[in-house]
Amino acid sequence: MELFQVDAFTNVPFRGNPAGVCISAEPLGEMLMQQIAAEMNLAETAFVSAADGYKNLRWFTPAVEVTLCGHATLATAHILYSQGLLAPEEEHIFETLSGQLQVRQWNEEQLEMDFPLITTEKKEVPQWLKEHFEGIRGFAATPKNDILELDSEEAVRDYLPDMAQIARNTRQGLIITARGTEDISFVSRYFVPNVGVPEDPVTGSAHCELAHYWKDILEKTSFRAYQASKRGGYLELQIVEDRVLIRGRAITVFKAEPRF
Repeated sequence: MELFQVDAFTNVPFRGNPAGVCISAEPLGEMLMQQIAAEMNLAETAFVSAADGYKNLRWFTPAVEVTLCGHATLATAHILYSQGLLAPEEEHIFETLSGQLQVRQWNEEQLEMDFPLITTEKKEVPQWLKEHFEGIRGFAATPKNDILELDSEEAVRDYLPDMAQIARNTRQGLIITARGTEDISFVSRYFVPNVGVPEDPVTGSAHCELAHYWKDILEKTSFRAYQASKRGGYLELQIVEDRVLIRGRAITVFKAEPRF
């Protein structure tokens, strides 16, 4: 077994979103995967094994298994390519709880992931958000998250979250977002206290929703996005029919040898 920590959606150590990547000879039991994820204490830890050619991919937060995780998928692909377990020109398909996810090397620095585009539905702003935020421009919901559009990038960056209130009023989490400036299409932050992650630093899966939310507003299908957490990270997005291609960088921070 080998255990890595990778910073995803960045090429600078200690930025982006850290993910654990566990590669084992044989698939691990569900309880052990959850214990390792809790020990890593990162937003997500990903698990693959050599036994099935690194195809079956699962993601765990410190508290629960999740059905879709972008940054840990990027981190896993980065390790498989950088460790020579996949050839540079090889496209790889992961089997996951969200179906098949294809990854490939986009260029010398970036990887590309093929993810489902998640439909958002515009709705009336809930009362608790009206009481909690100023400068609201729009609101939408998905099966798991609420998306709140604010009137400025500064409002997104400066927001001080009330995690208890977010946990009480959301199913999985709250995404806040606003138009970007200069070459950034939009910025966002993502709060997920209900799955043990108060604020996720950079979230690939949330951008499957954000790409759909912004495509009609900005009248475009390609975006450069920035998730404005304390660590921060950049994503390039391209909508292709009912899929979204997510491109980003990753860097290995350390490799560990488990002693259990």
